[in-house]
Amino acid sequence: MSISVVSPKHDESRWFAIPKDIRENLSLQETYEFPNLESLCKETIEEIITGLLPGTGPKEYRESIQDHGGVYEVTRSLLKLIAANVRGLEGLKVSREALYTVLVERGDKIPWNRPVGYASFVTDVRQIDWWRMYCGQCFLAWRRIMCQHTQAILRSSISSLHYYILWIGNGNRTAHFVKLWEFPEDTLDDSWYQIRSNILEAVFCKAFRTHHGMLNRIDCLDSRTMSYGLNIMTPLVQGYVTLSKALRVKANAGPSQSPDAQIKHWATFNPSKKKKIQRKPRPIFQCDFGAALEIALGDKELFQDVIKLLRSPGYPAQPNLCDSIPFAGSLQAAIGFVLDYAAVSVANDSPLESVNSKSSGDLPWPIQGCGFHQNNVLVWTYNFKRFSSLTPDDFITTEDSEKSWEEFHRILLGQCAAKIILLCGPRAGRIIKAVIEGSSQYNLDIQGYTYQIFLDHKRLYIRCPELPAEIWSINPTHAARLSDVVRFSTSLLNITDIRPYFVESSSIVGYILCQARKERLGGHIMTTDDLDTGVRLWLTRKGIGEDADIREIETIAGSLIRGLLMLLHALPRRKDGVPTPKRSPFPDIGRERTRVHESFDAASYKKIKELVRDRVATRDKLYLERLSSLPKKGADTAEDIAEATAETPQTMIIETLFQIDDKEVTGMQTWLSKHQKETIESYEHSFEARVEDLTPLINQAITDGFLDPNIDLLKNLAESLGVKTSRKGILRQGQTTGKVGCSRKIWRKEREVFQNKEYKYIVPLGMTYERSISLNYCPIKFPSGMDVGDGTIYVKIEICPFGQRHPEVYATSATDEDPACRLAFHVRFTDSTGSEVKYYERNTNTSPLFRANTFVDILANDVPDEQIARTPRRYLHFKKGKSPAGLEGFEGGSYTTLP
Repeated sequence: MSISVVSPKHDESRWFAIPKDIRENLSLQETYEFPNLESLCKETIEEIITGLLPGTGPKEYRESIQDHGGVYEVTRSLLKLIAANVRGLEGLKVSREALYTVLVERGDKIPWNRPVGYASFVTDVRQIDWWRMYCGQCFLAWRRIMCQHTQAILRSSISSLHYYILWIGNGNRTAHFVKLWEFPEDTLDDSWYQIRSNILEAVFCKAFRTHHGMLNRIDCLDSRTMSYGLNIMTPLVQGYVTLSKALRVKANAGPSQSPDAQIKHWATFNPSKKKKIQRKPRPIFQCDFGAALEIALGDKELFQDVIKLLRSPGYPAQPNLCDSIPFAGSLQAAIGFVLDYAAVSVANDSPLESVNSKSSGDLPWPIQGCGFHQNNVLVWTYNFKRFSSLTPDDFITTEDSEKSWEEFHRILLGQCAAKIILLCGPRAGRIIKAVIEGSSQYNLDIQGYTYQIFLDHKRLYIRCPELPAEIWSINPTHAARLSDVVRFSTSLLNITDIRPYFVESSSIVGYILCQARKERLGGHIMTTDDLDTGVRLWLTRKGIGEDADIREIETIAGSLIRGLLMLLHALPRRKDGVPTPKRSPFPDIGRERTRVHESFDAASYKKIKELVRDRVATRDKLYLERLSSLPKKGADTAEDIAEATAETPQTMIIETLFQIDDKEVTGMQTWLSKHQKETIESYEHSFEARVEDLTPLINQAITDGFLDPNIDLLKNLAESLGVKTSRKGILRQGQTTGKVGCSRKIWRKEREVFQNKEYKYIVPLGMTYERSISLNYCPIKFPSGMDVGDGTIYVKIEICPFGQRHPEVYATSATDEDPACRLAFHVRFTDSTGSEVKYYERNTNTSPLFRANTFVDILANDVPDEQIARTPRRYLHFKKGKSPAGLEGFEGGSYTTLP
């Protein structure tokens, strides 16, 4: 029995940016006869012994094969490991039907706790004969398949060619994980096991033709492999070869020769997606989060309405209707969580271990650690089962069970008082989105992280990452995304006594402990150069994020990981006078994973402590100096900036961090002058995880007091108050930021010519956030990783005749009665490789639909502004003092119908 994982449907802008002919490509690979595995295995071993395959230079292969009986004996032993149903493919014509019948229908259940080889057999519901294949190996199938592959697929990852092929299918493709070979249960994870696994994977990459030339003989320079497969690197390098630049170049070049347009596109798509997370300030005050929400909504009046909605009291209508529905917490709570699965770590979590959630009525430990309890939060899972990591049963669901879940969700959403609900995980997000009707979708930017938000008449829903199974289960960046959205939500709702940074702090501790264990067991020694980006961001917030500081810690301690352990001890501890609310003892959910057996060197620890004290003092001084130097009157309020930049891309406005009002600045400066030290030590203590909470989660390598909340103020806090208003991207010589196309006031003059014109726009380069341009306030977005060449964009406006819907409609939610159903934007530019990129922009949100309606009214119908203002589902915008008589209500922008 195989495990089948359906790749989720999505509406990501980077997918729409791919040319349509590539997105929808379903080219079929030729049929061929499956080879005799004995002959192929023997041939492969002989090529390895003679060094004719890339990556077979190490003598370990030759010596180990000879030590175990030579080519024939090793071949015979390897054939015994191959699943019987797989041997049944020999001599058959390879097709989608044959592979599905033999591998999926006749396949054995994967043994999760044994070493196996596997294939991910990818199919597409749109074409019965289409298939692709990826071959892999693992010592523990649960870790590789359940922890890594299934989580990545559900998250719509594009980090590998395997995941990308599933993602580009956009809900139409399924990965069937099937067993190819299996080792005995008592197999040792030694060099001979690794060699045999590498050989078997190479054999099946050849048999299924999944490689792109990396298993061709090096003495056949003219041989070319035209592959439809999803393997990139040769498996023979695993465990033995340090990848050289030449091997990497050869492997990465392989897919570019594929006859499959989607695989070929990967060669340029993949590098453009790798972006570096930048150090940037974290929002501090409620006004910062309010500004982020206002920009996400794109409308001042809508923002004010949403704030009123969030602050208005809510009461369960008929709570007795929920008596038979499993949930935890209170229906009266202002905030809720809908959970998917508990995220686990491929490297550090044990197979099939459970998380601390005995039943659906328990609050998971990350939620408890933030300070939530049964009276101030509402929690339930997407399938109303116990919160746990993924299991094979998660992928055996029926249509009837999903319908019953949806009904339960409708009841809970209808009866609960929650104003913000966090949708933690992909399936939680999808099922709630399907249940809520008439909602509008927006993108919220917090500290450079983008979150999908949904708004209906009752509340705000925010799509965010999954909760972790244990403190070492997620990386620090994942944890930061969770912490930031909890801080955002509790700040807008005025919920107190919550520590939103608990998950991030515990994740940092887990990361450091796991790395310490790896190094003690002989693993890679971490250095300043390869320190995790999330840890760097955390250190930056602590005031110790400069490379010079990190290198000094590494030098003093003798290793970076030992220096970080010392750092945790050395951070200032909370003063006894700082009150902290008492909570019930934390459940014992952790197990001892690592210990520092030897004590710190006293002299080194003293130096680390002095360095920390010096950097914290410098940061505190800078913070006070910048705060005291704030001008008493800012140039613009958030609203003024939004109006003045109405023609500016909304995603660029978010880079301006707004000032608070005069009275608040003056009062804060006065208060700070009297209570400087107390302020720095206590301002954010209530947002950080308490040592008392984390103690059961970590072992005795760390003593009490290391997670100090006192120094979590931003190093550049003053910037979030308006001192620094923007960041600049990279501009090429002669390039200017902004648009060269038409401004709103002259679009009416384009009525007779727009069908035969392209409008030129310029977007900045090198930005770490999403960029966009705007045609009469209709945004066209360019993700931060998109390769737009020199930044020159050309847009052609296409409007179909009245009564005809454009096949590439811009506003995908437009009804046939909306003028916007006739409108499309054709975008083209030349990327940095010289290739021309063409596509139609799509937008699923409601507010762009209303703006597009107005645009068609102006360009195609020449409807006067006065008439547009009286028509539902429209948007008008005038600058202050520039509106016609009677239309003053549209100054700054307003909708005729609430989106």
